[in-house]
Amino acid sequence: GFSARLTLNELERVLSEHRMRIKYAERDQVFQAATVTQTTNVPWGLDRIDSRSGLSGSYQYVNTGEGVSIYVIDTGIRVTHEQFGYLNG
Repeated sequence: GFSARLTLNELERVLSEHRMRIKYAERDQVFQAATVTQTTNVPWGLDRIDSRSGLSGSYQYVNTGEGVSIYVIDTGIRVTHEQFGYLNG
C-alpha cells in the first residue's frame, strides 16, 4: 500500500491503469482514541502493562498521549481467521 495526494483526474487514471492490482482505495482519515476510563476490573493486558511485577486488578494511567502522532500501515485483516469468524456472517 501507499499514500499519495492526487487530484480526482489523477486518481481515476491510476485506478483505470492498475485496476487488476488495486483491490481497494480510500481517503486518508483522522481518528481519535477514546479516553480510557476503566481503572478497576480491567482486562489482563491492560493490568499487565502498568506494573513491573504482578497484577493489581487495575490500570493506572497518567499520560494522555497528547501531542503524539501515530502512523498505521495496515496490510489488512484475514477475516477468515478463526478470531474474526463473527465478521463472516
